[in-house]
Amino acid sequence: MRGLVVTSTKRSPALPDVPTVGEAGFPGFEAVGWLGILVPNGTPPAAIARLNAEFGKVMQSPDVQKALIAQGVEAKAGSTPEEFGSMIRSETVKWHKIVRDAGILPQ
Repeated sequence: MRGLVVTSTKRSPALPDVPTVGEAGFPGFEAVGWLGILVPNGTPPAAIARLNAEFGKVMQSPDVQKALIAQGVEAKAGSTPEEFGSMIRSETVKWHKIVRDAGILPQ
């Protein structure tokens, strides 16, 4: 099997020789999966900051990075809870529009 493109805006460390969709002639295309840790509303800010710092340390360890890249996952370094919340909101808006414009209905 041979990869044709990756759907992120930059090449994957797991597949450095596979071009992006943009490089293949479709600029502006991006469709990536993401994962994150969420906490209940009302969680004290100090607890959120501590969790963010500790998860950040784990995600940056060489062993974890190697395991993630082997699975095609690239951890975003230095993300703050506010940046993650903003990304969730923008992804929600983006995919809501795509689903609506395509006429996709829940079943």
